[in-house]
Amino acid sequence: MKSLPITVCLLLVAAITCGMQANAQENYRVREVAFSGNATISSSILHQQMYMHATSWLEEFFGSDPFFFSEEILLDDLASIVRLYQQEGFLNVRLEEPVITADHDGKTLTVRITIIEGEPVLVDTVAVSSPGIEPAFRSIHDSLWRSVSGDLDVKAGARFRDEALRRDQGTLASSLANSGFPFASVQYRMHVDTIRQRSAVIWSMEMGPPVNFGNVSYTGNKRLPTSILEKKLAFTPGSSFDESKLEETQRAIYSLLLHNTVTVTPLYADAQVGSVPVQITVQEADQFQTWFSVGYGQEEKLRGAIRFTWKGLFGGTPSFRLAMEHSALNQYSFNGWYVDPDFFIARTTFIAYPFKRRETEPSYTADRTGIRLSLQRHVVEQIFGTFSYTIEDVGLDLTSISEINKPGPLLENYWKSSVMVTATRSTAEPLFTPRSGTTATAILTINGKVFDTPYNFLRLLTDFRSYHELWETLVLAWRLRAGALTTSEEHDFIPVEERFYAGGTTSVRGWKRFELGPVDNVGRPIGGSSLLEGSLELRFPIWEALSGVAFLDCGNVWVPSFTYRLDEIRYSAGGGIRVGTPIGPVRLDAAVPVFDVVKEWQWIFSFGQAF
Repeated sequence: MKSLPITVCLLLVAAITCGMQANAQENYRVREVAFSGNATISSSILHQQMYMHATSWLEEFFGSDPFFFSEEILLDDLASIVRLYQQEGFLNVRLEEPVITADHDGKTLTVRITIIEGEPVLVDTVAVSSPGIEPAFRSIHDSLWRSVSGDLDVKAGARFRDEALRRDQGTLASSLANSGFPFASVQYRMHVDTIRQRSAVIWSMEMGPPVNFGNVSYTGNKRLPTSILEKKLAFTPGSSFDESKLEETQRAIYSLLLHNTVTVTPLYADAQVGSVPVQITVQEADQFQTWFSVGYGQEEKLRGAIRFTWKGLFGGTPSFRLAMEHSALNQYSFNGWYVDPDFFIARTTFIAYPFKRRETEPSYTADRTGIRLSLQRHVVEQIFGTFSYTIEDVGLDLTSISEINKPGPLLENYWKSSVMVTATRSTAEPLFTPRSGTTATAILTINGKVFDTPYNFLRLLTDFRSYHELWETLVLAWRLRAGALTTSEEHDFIPVEERFYAGGTTSVRGWKRFELGPVDNVGRPIGGSSLLEGSLELRFPIWEALSGVAFLDCGNVWVPSFTYRLDEIRYSAGGGIRVGTPIGPVRLDAAVPVFDVVKEWQWIFSFGQAF
């Protein structure tokens, strides 16, 4: 929608600022800029339109430069707010005289801006009129409009917004480009009734000539043969041009895990009659990579790791990684990963994971040696599925566990043979500190069915996480986990390393690791066959990379299968701080049980969010 001329905006704002209170002092520190009456546009967005901003004494203490008040800058900021509202469909927006309150002793002030939004302009009609379309393309034009028009943001009954109109213009142009018409032109006409506050939008789509994909050229692939990149093409030269196939090709090449950057560019300037050539440029990652890390966590204590990676084995797509790790939970750990991202079927990844490690947990100590073979596939958008088979030899330190759950003698060594199916769907973003979206995971493990092993059991674990942005800067996050173990016979034994445990840095934080749940007669955790946990967090910024969180955790573990006694759920509450880093946040939490007689604070220092 056409906004009011800038000169009119400035005159409107000037009329306001002419009467600003005399106590608005130049060179006073701005402590607060607040808004009222802004029911439609949040204060955080309005702050982004302003050059003027507030600085607190704490920010200044940590080195931030204070912002000094200027009537000239405020004048420009008020004009920006008026323009923003007009772009959002509020042509008759008004600003009252800003209320400026000064502390002359401290030489600081606050600015309060009251906005009278008025009635917005609503969309009455959305239609298409393309009189210049050639008859041969009319059916394509009409079919495309019917398929896309329902997804447009600017539709009858909605508030008119300039940004939504620009997005719709891009949507229509992309739809044409995906249908073989990359040179199409999309325009619109506006009719605004300023009395009724209504508008009509008339689209016009000029199709342009239809084109096909032309020849494909490749640059940057020094080690990887061109023939492998050709297999990742989502199109074939000579087929109808489809812009979405370029993005699909880019994702497919990235899935090889061999490149730092991948660009797939249509060369419109070099287009010949009826075809557009495509340029694919890649930057290959280093073939050999070595990675070292040292850290400290509340449960792992001092930990260290060395990883060596060989990408593109023998000039192909597979990669291999060898890792050696040590921590208080893993006295030693040797792991290998062989990854083939195109294993017979496109978008299907084969992973071989041999391992040998000693786990030292509060309830057991075990030496585990084995290999896991997995097939991973991107099933549909945002959903990944994994099918795995694991065979391993377990050596158990019998002095480290309780014997109360087994009528006969425990085995010191035993084999496990298990099939595992995993399904994950995630829309959460960004990666390390999600602010929106959900993640759902379900894992089903069946042990003892492929080869006869001493222990036969079925293990099911589900995990659901959700993230919601509240108001301006708050994020509400919550998680629910539930698990169950069952055996084919009532008295079958479930290995201690497969049982469920609760308590710890990523569980119910008011208890130490594995401390919540059933214990033996000396207080050692024995685990259980049923798990139920939940967490609720309110995350908020404090200053720059520093943020805070308040949380409530709950949960418990029960020995019988599929047993969840809500009256036995235990609760803990606490808070913490997070320090953002490029590879995720460092966190310090403090939590204490609630509704319990014994209340001992737990201090948690770890890496990454709790969930």
